[in-house]
This record gives sequence, structure tokens and C-alpha cells, in this order.
Amino acid sequence: MPFVPHSRAHYIYASEHGVEHYVIERLSKPRGKAESRSGRRKQTKFTVREFLQQMQVLVPRVGGELHRLNPAYVSIDAIPLSKKLGLDIHTTSSYLLATRIEELKEARKQVAV
Repeated sequence: MPFVPHSRAHYIYASEHGVEHYVIERLSKPRGKAESRSGRRKQTKFTVREFLQQMQVLVPRVGGELHRLNPAYVSIDAIPLSKKLGLDIHTTSSYLLATRIEELKEARKQVAV
């Protein structure tokens, strides 16, 4: 199951428990929506690039593989499936992301052959 860490301690904890695949969303820089000029500046200086760089450095250190996925429609697909399986939406969404990773791996293998 994919794991979405938020701090260095999470990476260590996850690697000690056998997590090999780390999933992050494809993030974009947010637009400032605050009313004040300083508020907009603070919002647009969101550190998306720094977060991605940290992930790219820390994940290989713990022996994992980083996957950047577009999470579009995962929640929509997870709602009926979660009711059917009796799981919460977040767990079902993470399983759906894991199946997307596996599908992408299979597609890459077929292209390579």
C-alpha cells in the first residue's frame, strides 16, 4: 500500500515497516487568494519545489521508489467502491492509487519490450 509521508520521521518509520513505494500528487503552485498583498505573497511562496526535492532525496535514502501521480477522479471512483468493500474513502483511494502504480509499471514493461 502506498504511503504519503510528511516528515523525516515518517520516512524512517515507513522504511522500518517495509514500505517500498512512496506516492505524491503532482502539485502545482497555488494562486494567492488573500486580500492583502503580503498575504498573497506568502501564499504563492508555498514550497512545492522544496517538498519535491526533499522527497527525491529522502526516498532513495530509505530504499524506496517515488511515484508522482495525478490523483484525478480517485475520490470519485473510491466512493462506490468503499461502500461495496466496507472501507473508508481514504483507504480505498490509497488502494486505487496503488493499482494505478501497478498499471503504469505494466505499461512501461510492455513499451520496453
